[in-house]
Amino acid sequence: MADSIDEWVGCAYLFLQATLEGDSLPTLYSHPHHRFKIYQALKTALTDSVGFNRVDILKIQCSDNDLIVQLKFCKKENCRKFLQSYKNGNFHRALQLIINSCFPMPSLGLLKTELRAGADKLDSIIQEEERCLESISREKVDSPFQANRKINPDDHQTFAKLVSKKWKQVGRSLYLQTKCRALRDPFIDNLAVEYERDGLYEQAYQLLRRFIDSEGKKATIQCLVAALEDNGLINIAEELLGLHQSDL
Repeated sequence: MADSIDEWVGCAYLFLQATLEGDSLPTLYSHPHHRFKIYQALKTALTDSVGFNRVDILKIQCSDNDLIVQLKFCKKENCRKFLQSYKNGNFHRALQLIINSCFPMPSLGLLKTELRAGADKLDSIIQEEERCLESISREKVDSPFQANRKINPDDHQTFAKLVSKKWKQVGRSLYLQTKCRALRDPFIDNLAVEYERDGLYEQAYQLLRRFIDSEGKKATIQCLVAALEDNGLINIAEELLGLHQSDL
């Protein structure tokens, strides 16, 4: 029974819109610096509503007026908690407060939210929890992204090419999150000295190679993305997950 519960997966689309004239969310999201703030606001509001790492953000896309966020739920209970938070307004209030603190501009105004799963507009049936859960479970992931897939060679090279001087910070975040024995001190500092003449790319490449060799199947893209997020490297995380395209 526990296995069948763990296998429950579903997707929903959260539409966000600024209701007053001025800077819209899609306009703000088009700027890399603001994009990170909006992404972090969403992650924080979701964490407050459901818990840490219990909802995946698969895609963030833009229409003319809406920011469209594709959410993935891997357990029914996590999805239920989100629906309850959405229904009682806690999620909306949390997101509004965070957005307001990031962008203290009256022109942005109040946020309007809409939740959909396929053709179903869930706001109209939000009081019917089981019906919403059924709709979300029918909406399967339409992206090749898998949060728990192993880091592949393309990911490895992309990371090494883009991470630059922050490779050591990302390595320490990986250690704190995974307790990977291969990344324990003083390995990272020793690696920096050993490959100093080879440059930042090689240092970053060797760091991730050590992590992959040590962790095996546990060296997932989700771990790497979380470490990048901890260090403000949202653009690299988006590149790895295919979230960098902001147009429908």
